[in-house]
Amino acid sequence: MTQSLKDLNEDGFGQNIEQSFLLENGTTLTINGLMSDENRLVVYITLANEEGLPDDLDRIFTPQSITGFFTNANINSSYYEISDDKTKMTGILQYDSINAFSKKLKLQYYYWKNDTEIIEGAVTFPYNHKEAWQTKMKQSINKKLKVDKGTVNFKTITATPTQTVIEGTFNVENYDRLSHGFDGVELIVNGQPLPLEGYSSSSSFGKNNAFSIEYGGLPEDVDSLEIHMKNFIGYKEINKSISLIGEEKKKVIPLENGELTINDIQLKDELMIRISTSDSILLDKVSIINEAQENIPLKTTTNQQLAKNKDGTIINERTLLFETNAKPLELHIGGLHYMKEYNKKIDIPLE
Repeated sequence: MTQSLKDLNEDGFGQNIEQSFLLENGTTLTINGLMSDENRLVVYITLANEEGLPDDLDRIFTPQSITGFFTNANINSSYYEISDDKTKMTGILQYDSINAFSKKLKLQYYYWKNDTEIIEGAVTFPYNHKEAWQTKMKQSINKKLKVDKGTVNFKTITATPTQTVIEGTFNVENYDRLSHGFDGVELIVNGQPLPLEGYSSSSSFGKNNAFSIEYGGLPEDVDSLEIHMKNFIGYKEINKSISLIGEEKKKVIPLENGELTINDIQLKDELMIRISTSDSILLDKVSIINEAQENIPLKTTTNQQLAKNKDGTIINERTLLFETNAKPLELHIGGLHYMKEYNKKIDIPLE
């Protein structure tokens, strides 16, 4: 549970439900309560069975969407904690926001009756929109930040007691080259960053893709509010040539924001160079010069896997394949996609 939900839960906020339903396999599902606002719906549940709950939750209960009046809310996450004797499990289900005029909500679920048959079911419980929270803040931002390969447009901020959401669009040519996305975009409140809960992005046929970044709820008193793009994906032309002559293994080459390690070189039907870098670095425009003085571009990358160093940092190991059976002399790297420090800020006026 996020800190925002913990605080609200401990203060007794939300709608109390406490309705129980008997599932077909003898397990009792209880809808204990919920919290709702413009950003999301949070449902608290309990699963209980005196005979014991299975290790595989899909055998008894897999929650799906919640429907209601003009409502079809997708599930975004679920968290569970099971008792020591495995007879009781408490859970928190998080959904998209729901229509305020819904009076009843239907939780769709399924479970495996056996190894081949899936049973669909649903339970219905009341919803009281008067116990939902009002939005604390909803205003436009409409400010852009330039990055190496495009722009990010921060459009709106919506703050509720449970969550703060920033939405916008981006047109960044190399955004999908690394998996870090909006990890480095902070929301600073009264000089302190709010906890980042997650983010999502979606592609469109046009130039602009949509994004949504989710943070914890705002405190009661907000004196200052700003977006801090601490880091984001960048690009740098390096045009670096690395000698591959000699028997040395584990050759380490410093790069922007990290290093490249050449772990192994094998020449069979094709040339295979096993390398590792930080997971926040991706090589671009890679080729080799062989002993025939041919410039051979990278054919493909295979056997990619992530590993953890002793210091906790993540490295990306993979094999570079080149279509040549001649001995390599040099590895050439034209550029780097990497997580770059931008340290750009946008002040959000408090209206």
